[in-house]
Amino acid sequence: NEQADSSTVTFNNEYIEEQRELLKKVEQYPTSQFWQFTVLFRRNIYDAFKDPTKFVRGVSLKLAVGLMIGTVWYKKADPPLNENIFPMQGALFILTINSVIETLAQTIISFPIYRALLI
Repeated sequence: NEQADSSTVTFNNEYIEEQRELLKKVEQYPTSQFWQFTVLFRRNIYDAFKDPTKFVRGVSLKLAVGLMIGTVWYKKADPPLNENIFPMQGALFILTINSVIETLAQTIISFPIYRALLI
């Protein structure tokens, strides 16, 4: 029984090594990661500034939410004591949820446009 287990382990190690050698032979992408990042960054900037009204609305919304949260939780953790951690969790929770909802909404809005590329 132990002999069968050791041969299985040896077989698995040999198989893994063969797969690693095969992966080393695979060519790299013709486009570098830097160039891919540059192209996607330019597209995103172009899309953000394409509609100035949409851009101003987005910045205004983020500024309003930031000011509101900053005003409500201003100096809540001063002095920095363990008792002051709980109120700060609320602020961090709101900021996190706001960010997640914003990203989700942008994805839902832009998905029909990019569906042909993804599917």
